[in-house]
Amino acid sequence: MAQPGNRKAGNRRRSSGEQAIIVGVLLTLIFLVYNGRFPSIFPSRKTTLYDNLSSTALRKLQAEDAALIAPEEAEGDAGSPPAFDAEEPPYYMEPRVKDWDAQRNAYIAAHPGCNATKDGKPKIMLVSGSNSKRCGDGNSSGDFLLLKFLKNKQDYARIQDMPFYYGMGAIDPHLKTFWVKLPMLRMLMLQHKDVEWLQWVDSDAMITDMAFRYPIENQAGKILVLSGLDADVYGKKDWVALNTGSFLIRNSQDGIDFLDDWGQYGYSEKVTVKWGR
Repeated sequence: MAQPGNRKAGNRRRSSGEQAIIVGVLLTLIFLVYNGRFPSIFPSRKTTLYDNLSSTALRKLQAEDAALIAPEEAEGDAGSPPAFDAEEPPYYMEPRVKDWDAQRNAYIAAHPGCNATKDGKPKIMLVSGSNSKRCGDGNSSGDFLLLKFLKNKQDYARIQDMPFYYGMGAIDPHLKTFWVKLPMLRMLMLQHKDVEWLQWVDSDAMITDMAFRYPIENQAGKILVLSGLDADVYGKKDWVALNTGSFLIRNSQDGIDFLDDWGQYGYSEKVTVKWGR
């Protein structure tokens, strides 16, 4: 007479054996279906975006997709701007604005004091930016220094109670490298009506005097403040002596118009490098 313990052990062995057989059968079926050697209950092809569309809707969607892809293929190198045609109308950054001073004045009137710091000085936004890619020389020290420069600007903006913006993308596909600052500044002007001035500082520039704040209140009636070599600029009439690595521009209609006029030089592939120096 079998003992109860032996019967339980035998049942467990049979149960394990049956489970192993079932698993083996399932694996075999999956293998056959996957290799196409067994009738499949699954769709024979992958579903696409164009499934379940009428012929008219299908043609329309395919045409729209082709229109989106064609400019990218025609452009060739995605890193270079489109060819410039001198017969084309001047290039402008969008959106076009003609009543910006009135818009800002209305906003400031509705939000009294928004355009000033806690101590009553004109609000200045610190702006900088760099390429989103790693330094091209393969040396990690470049990326390390760029990070230190970024922290330097963050600390300066915090100490001076200045809003800070750091961009790493191309706002306008036609204006890249050293021209990227123009659409970035223009975008920030339109987004921040409370800011009176925007101060651009190149990504590889470091602020050494953290207590210094430019006395912008002394620049009444001016729209652009930048540094340069006095003797070369006024004596030799050498425009290369002007330094756009750090400058201030007023958030105004004149400031926007100036950026629009300046940006046209960056749009032409032939003069981008020459006028970007």
